[in-house]
Amino acid sequence: MLKIGKTPFRNTEFIYHGFEKVAEEINKNFKFYTDYPSKLGEMLVKGELDIAPASSIIYARHPGKLLILPGISISAKGKTNSILVFSNTLSSPEDISGKTIALPFTSASSIALIEIILKMKKINAKFIYNQEPDIERMLRKADAGLLIGDNALVSFSKNRVLADLGEEWYKLTEKSMVYALWFVNKKTAQEKPEEIKEFTRQLYRAREYSYKDMDTISKELASQISIDGEFLKGHLSSLSYDFGEKEKSGLLEYLGLAEKFKIINKIPDLEFF
Repeated sequence: MLKIGKTPFRNTEFIYHGFEKVAEEINKNFKFYTDYPSKLGEMLVKGELDIAPASSIIYARHPGKLLILPGISISAKGKTNSILVFSNTLSSPEDISGKTIALPFTSASSIALIEIILKMKKINAKFIYNQEPDIERMLRKADAGLLIGDNALVSFSKNRVLADLGEEWYKLTEKSMVYALWFVNKKTAQEKPEEIKEFTRQLYRAREYSYKDMDTISKELASQISIDGEFLKGHLSSLSYDFGEKEKSGLLEYLGLAEKFKIINKIPDLEFF
């Protein structure tokens, strides 16, 4: 039995919703565990999970530990409304200079992304790490706060958005941003290659199913977190669940800048299952 990770966010529930519809003998062959992307990455590296969607930066921080499932990611070219910086007092991203930003424990890729963007813009800010993803509490501690995933989607209409990091990244690089990839623990890949091939086949089928029924699934998933169905559909439509040449180019750009700014030690070779 494979131990499969998933996040609590609608952007992965979208895929796994389809997975539950198309996977054969799902309960017999796969056991699912839910946690945030940064935690899923740690669990993969430790061998506590076999496969999971996890923060893309995790791959570079643990070279040689993981393999990439080909052809699938959570990426975007521009704004997504789900990687957002909020502030009640600041008016533009440039106003962050000399101010404090609260960062959630839920993400690794987006924290590296905001560090990269601010360094590219030559904006100095003080980060307060490992915060609960509660924007009201964050803004009591800091001048601005970063939220990702469902936390950002729910807060979008209730708080003032200072910046969408996907949009800021695209303005600076004109590249896609790869937020997460599906990774395989390397030891599992050696021990259970046929089971992984079967999971991958079902995952691709689930993606196809979910795209075909996006209207219905968007409404259902939106109701779970009390947001508008069309708003969630717009978010999901802004994402790419592929991992082709444009996503690969964006990932390498991101990792190259992470290396330049000493967020990672070096750009790893991309090893696929």
